[in-house]
Amino acid sequence: MWDPALLVFAVQMMLILVLGHVLVLTRPVSWITEKLTSIVKDNASAVVMVSVSTMLVAFFNWGLGLIFGAIMARKVGEAARDRGFKINYPLVGAAGYVGLMVWHGGISGSAPLKAAESGHIKSLFSGKGSENLVQQLPDSIPTETTIFADWNLILFGVLLVLVPMLLWVVSKKTETSYVELLAEKEIKRNSIIEGAEKLDHSKYLSLIFGILLITAFLFSYGSNLLAGNLTPNMLNFFMLGL
Repeated sequence: MWDPALLVFAVQMMLILVLGHVLVLTRPVSWITEKLTSIVKDNASAVVMVSVSTMLVAFFNWGLGLIFGAIMARKVGEAARDRGFKINYPLVGAAGYVGLMVWHGGISGSAPLKAAESGHIKSLFSGKGSENLVQQLPDSIPTETTIFADWNLILFGVLLVLVPMLLWVVSKKTETSYVELLAEKEIKRNSIIEGAEKLDHSKYLSLIFGILLITAFLFSYGSNLLAGNLTPNMLNFFMLGL
């Protein structure tokens, strides 16, 4: 349990989830969800929009897709309540989690990302068999042969078409009803910001840090990006900058 490699892996996966969660709660992503829900007019369009958007987001980051899908389902429910059209809310909720079908073939898939780390594959078998066989294993498997391989992208494209189509067919055969949701409570925020707290609310400071992190990311991993090779640390560094 306390194996150093396992602890590193646990922290990497934790950061993927946490950073994805933080990103989905930002204003730009909230603006995107509002725009997407504005085009929903009935049950069929609701499940198609939620499923397609969730799968696209989950392909980029599974932590982001996990939270994004739940928020999209909730936003669609609120839109149905406010605009007065019927949906099958449980089906919309299910559509919000179809991103879990594609995430491991995406950019944040744990197995392909760890396999792309130099020496990781050999470390898994070190001391557990013939050293000659271990030395024959590749030092790493680049993501251009896994995540960005033609067969994987084609499979993702097929799922991106077939899954929403299936949900669309199911939506036509399920009962719909008006959604009753409790209104969200408004959180009262302190309007007076003093002292060091101003730094926490400074847009300029966060923008400067974001630009510095993205710049450092490009300098550190630019060659890896051009080679189409990603690792968990690269993904988390980029997400932190965003």
